[in-house]
Amino acid sequence: MPNSQKESTLLALVMHKILLILLVPLITSNAFSKPKRFMFCLGQEEARIHKNKIGGFAYKLNQEMIGALVQLRESVQMKKTYAEQVCSANYSSIKLLELLMTKDDVFYSKYSEARSPKKFAIDQSNLDELKHESATLFIRFISQIQASLPKANCLQNKIPALRPFFEQMQFILQEVGLDRVMKTLDSPEEIFKKLQKLNVQKVKC
Repeated sequence: MPNSQKESTLLALVMHKILLILLVPLITSNAFSKPKRFMFCLGQEEARIHKNKIGGFAYKLNQEMIGALVQLRESVQMKKTYAEQVCSANYSSIKLLELLMTKDDVFYSKYSEARSPKKFAIDQSNLDELKHESATLFIRFISQIQASLPKANCLQNKIPALRPFFEQMQFILQEVGLDRVMKTLDSPEEIFKKLQKLNVQKVKC
């Protein structure tokens, strides 16, 4: 066997051992940690998006939502009733975005404010930041849908309750905030219900 081939084979074996050393701790640690239900459902949504080649705005929101939620500590949990809504929705990430924007009690910390004030404060701070970030996620999500449609007013015609939002978009972007965004949504429940059923390929402008 030529020296160059021997060196390549040796290098491959070394790299394989290094990968095993790095991966084994991750696999064993994950094997004993049960994934949170809402994260599991977002993962299922991601797999379905790939399988059905949906892509676009649905995939981007899914990835942004996973990226935001993975920052939460293990002590933060979602209330069972909300987890059921997220997992039973056509698009889990859209339902979760709706809940973050319209509800104040989606998540809770297993720590008590009275018994573990510091740990509780950390969790609450993370949740407050997530709720604030939901406004930015919504703006990006709606903008991505709008950009994928052939005409500028397509989405407004499909979901009339979004018109005030688009009319005040310029001012919203100057100072993004959840309260400011929510004030421009005539009927959040109606908007998110239609977003769940939206098929960009079949929207007629």
